[in-house]
Amino acid sequence: LTVDGTDLTELLNYGFWTITPNAVGAVNYNATLTSRGHTNGGSQAGQHTIVKRHDATNNWACFDALHNNNTQSGSGSSPITAVLNGLTDFSDFAIARNASFPLPVSLIDFTAHWEQSQVKLNWQTASEFNNEYFMVEKSSDANHYTLLDQVWGQGQSNSVTSYFALDPSPYQGTTYYRLSQRDYDGTLTVIAHISVSQSRATSFAIRNNQLFGQSTNNDAVHVEIYNALGQKLELSQQLNAESLQYDLSHLESGSVYIIRIQSSQNEEVIKWVKP
Repeated sequence: LTVDGTDLTELLNYGFWTITPNAVGAVNYNATLTSRGHTNGGSQAGQHTIVKRHDATNNWACFDALHNNNTQSGSGSSPITAVLNGLTDFSDFAIARNASFPLPVSLIDFTAHWEQSQVKLNWQTASEFNNEYFMVEKSSDANHYTLLDQVWGQGQSNSVTSYFALDPSPYQGTTYYRLSQRDYDGTLTVIAHISVSQSRATSFAIRNNQLFGQSTNNDAVHVEIYNALGQKLELSQQLNAESLQYDLSHLESGSVYIIRIQSSQNEEVIKWVKP
């Protein structure tokens, strides 16, 4: 079970609710639950969400699409309130928490491709929490970066948002790009890297749980897949980037993956949430 791409690890330990309707028929309702007496609440309100099951013979289920960090309140052993809107049946309810506070930005991908003589950088987020803006920086050596662009974020969002930045003057040889995110409290976090080579045009994209690659050269690449903890899950055989199609459908839905595509001249990193 996940919320905002982060695994739920436990239920608040004071108990759960069983709610039975007093009439039968189609329903659509909002649920607000407040837990008191628990000892295992998270340190941040947004770590919590409502989960439900039909009865004790079924597993708990979460409703990531209905979750909104802004509707949760409370932390620690204080009363914790969680809200879900748009529910359609009654059952057992509980409040669950994840192990750590959700990332300020859940990044779907970060890609770069040539458009004539300039490089266009695109990225998408699945959700944003207290996200003030993004910083796009560039470097000729992957060590010393200068600011390329600053792009305002959505602040709070639970829907897919697309962004882009243009580099009209990429460096000769390889240009390295770094994407960072700044919270309203001033915290700045680097969330992705990517690079492009002046000598070729390469782009990768994920569509329908498939990784596709396009290149002007018949270059050989390897695909590495890591989980959110940085543990390597897969390393592909040598592949042709010009006609790359790599299947990702076997990966677990709702989890965050780091996909690294490496060649002799270039490297691209995509952070992806499996739908």
